[in-house]
Amino acid sequence: VLPGAIFASVLISRFAQAERSRFQQEAREVASTAASVLDQHIRGWQATLQTLGTSENLRSGNLEAFYRQALAVKTFIGADIGLRDLDGQQLVNTRQVFGRPLPRTPMGVDRQIISSQKPYVADVFTGAIANEPLVAVVVPVSIGGVPRYLLHVSAETKLFYDLIRTVPPPGWFVAVGDRAGVYVTRSEQHEAFTGRPGVPAFLERAVGRDGTFVGQSAHGENILVGYARSEVSDWLIA
Repeated sequence: VLPGAIFASVLISRFAQAERSRFQQEAREVASTAASVLDQHIRGWQATLQTLGTSENLRSGNLEAFYRQALAVKTFIGADIGLRDLDGQQLVNTRQVFGRPLPRTPMGVDRQIISSQKPYVADVFTGAIANEPLVAVVVPVSIGGVPRYLLHVSAETKLFYDLIRTVPPPGWFVAVGDRAGVYVTRSEQHEAFTGRPGVPAFLERAVGRDGTFVGQSAHGENILVGYARSEVSDWLIA
C-alpha cells in the first residue's frame, strides 16, 4: 500500500504543478492580449493626431475652420479633440462650441512633450470641462520647425472599459492602472474603480515588464495575477 500511496501523491503533486503552470501562462496571455488591444487603440489615436497636426488650418491660424475639422474627426474616432498653446491655454475643444471661453489646463509633462517632440499618453486626470476621469494622448505640433501647439485626444475611461471587457475568459477579470497606480478601468465594476488609487501591496509585486504572482484583489480575495506593461503608455495591465 505504501509504495502505491507514494506514487499517487507524486502524480497528484505533478498534476497540481502542471495546472498551476497552465494557469500562470493563461494569466500572462490574458494580460498581454488586453495590453495589445489598448496599445493598438492608442497608436491609432497617435496617428490621427499626427495627421491632424499637419492641417493647413493650423498653419494659417484659422482655428474656427480647424474646430470644424476636429469635429469631423471626433465623429470618426469617438473621442474629443483639444488644442492648447504651449502655456496650456485651451484654444479649441470639441466638448465646447467654438468661441466659448476655455480654461487653461497645463500638464506637468508639457515641457517634456515639447522638448522631445514625441507623443505622450497621459495618466488618468479629472477633466476641467468634463469633470470626470479622462485619459489623453498628446502630440506636439510645430510650424516651420518651431513648436507652436499641443494637440490631444481625450476620452472618458469607460472607452477603455469597452475595449477590454470582453478580453478575459469566464472567471477572470482585467484591471488597467496608469503609471501612478490609479485605476484606468476594470472589466468588472468599472464605475466603482476608475480614478481610484490601486492597492499598494498589489502594485509593489508587479515589477518588471510582465510576470505572475499570487496576491489579493481590491476586495481582499486571494487571486492569481498575470500582468504586462503597455509598450505605448507603460500602464500596468493585470
